Amino acid sequence: VDRMENITKQLRFFAKPGDEKRECVSLQDVFSGVLVLMEHDIRAAEINLRIELGDAPVYVHGNRLRLEQVLVNLIKNSMAAVERLEHAHLSISIWAEDECALLSVEDSGTGFGDRKLQRLQEPFHTTRASGDGMGLGLSISSAIIKEHDGQLFAENLNGGGASFKVSLPLINASERP
Repeated sequence: VDRMENITKQLRFFAKPGDEKRECVSLQDVFSGVLVLMEHDIRAAEINLRIELGDAPVYVHGNRLRLEQVLVNLIKNSMAAVERLEHAHLSISIWAEDECALLSVEDSGTGFGDRKLQRLQEPFHTTRASGDGMGLGLSISSAIIKEHDGQLFAENLNGGGASFKVSLPLINASERP
């Protein structure tokens, strides 16, 4: 019953239209909000966290709570990927390049094998054991990123692990606070 309740909550969130208020938001502020929520879990899992936030704020036009949900999902996936590793690493980076705001989450886990991002984004697709995750995180994250006119990229890292990168339109300097 609890599992069904959680699935229902996730589906409601997934089905919710993306008409929430959007504003100028710094990706560094989005990360700060997520870190408050997840820092204890990261420490408890003994994951070595590397953070690169850049010197200048990176602004996008978006809904902060929905963007936080994306980052939470990506971090949770990475934490699950390194769960049983002795030297677990998680790296989060934010930067601007050309007209794009970029955010990446990389881990030292096993990667996602030969599965393509399209398959990973399918609702209820999960690599975890039954009852451990619902397979909605990347699907929800992908939908949120598309709402924000962005893209999600994924790749296996050469030395092991996976990298997920979010690209969003960067706000013009004239629109920034």
